[in-house]
Order: sequence, then C-alpha cells, then structure tokens
Amino acid sequence: MKFNHQFYKSFNFWLGLIMFLGGISLFPAIAPNNPVFSLWWWVNLAEFLFGISLLIEGLIEKPKKTK
Repeated sequence: MKFNHQFYKSFNFWLGLIMFLGGISLFPAIAPNNPVFSLWWWVNLAEFLFGISLLIEGLIEKPKKTK
C-alpha cells in the first residue's frame, strides 16, 4: 500500500470528507430531546462510517493493473 499524493483530486476523497463532517453531528446525539438509537442516529452513524471509508480509500493508492 502506498500513500496517494494526489488524493485531493479524487472525487471519493471529497465526498468522504463531506460525509465525515456531516456525520460528526452524531457525537452530540445524547441530548434530552434526541433519543439515542433512533432512526436518525443510525443514519448519522452510517454516514460517519461511510465517510471514513471513503477518506481512507482516497488516501491509499490503488495498484495499477498490468496485462
């Protein structure tokens, strides 16, 4: 595995960053008017985890296929 030095040109990286930042709203989920483990809590958790996976995918250089 190699680090992708051109990660900022990847669409997956930017999409993952937006989803990661959008999913950070998960952390203050334990509020009096927001029940834990509600449907939106699970949606935020999925968005946060998917954002992390896209960020990691954008930072790792994929091997080139050779014939």
